[in-house]
Amino acid sequence: MRAFLLFTIAVLFVLPTFSQYKKKAGYTLEPVEDKLETPKQYQKILIVAEGNMQVRMYSQNLAQELTQYFKDQKIECKYEFLGDPSKTDVNVALEKAKSWKPDAIMRLKPTVSEEKAIQKRRGFSNGIPEADRSLSQRSVLINVFNITLTDAIELVWSAKLSAAYEGADEGIYQRVAKGIMIDLKKQNVVNGKIRLDPSDIKVPIL
Repeated sequence: MRAFLLFTIAVLFVLPTFSQYKKKAGYTLEPVEDKLETPKQYQKILIVAEGNMQVRMYSQNLAQELTQYFKDQKIECKYEFLGDPSKTDVNVALEKAKSWKPDAIMRLKPTVSEEKAIQKRRGFSNGIPEADRSLSQRSVLINVFNITLTDAIELVWSAKLSAAYEGADEGIYQRVAKGIMIDLKKQNVVNGKIRLDPSDIKVPIL
């Protein structure tokens, strides 16, 4: 299974195969398997992120979806963007954000954040030589994060998130948020039901 996940992540950087990758969920999540003995009883979780403008856009949209899922667990969330580490001291920003007094902090630290252009031939392939079909160009946003959930006592949960998507694919944030919540439940971090969205009937209520 781990080998398969590593292979899937590698697909993110092989642009000609992006269309095949996008037919799946649009992301991969590699969590560290470390199931808790008892669920946490958090009431407030602070979600923070740092990086460039692309990271800011992605993390803000993802945090919005995560907030809804945590609300189902009766956990209040707050999102703070800490800034670009190359321009500001994100640790100072984090200490300021802690004034909200959260029970735990979910931190998204990017390792890759870039935009790449891919080319795809337009038109039907049947009976048309590939060389005769015109090319279209699309922009693909690539983000890779190390995500950690920590409280005052310990590192509770961690995972590597890799996502490749087109800017118009707003559904990616809901899919990623649900994937994170499903694994948090699997690792016994939360124990409430995970809501089933009408647009995603393949994921049952846990």
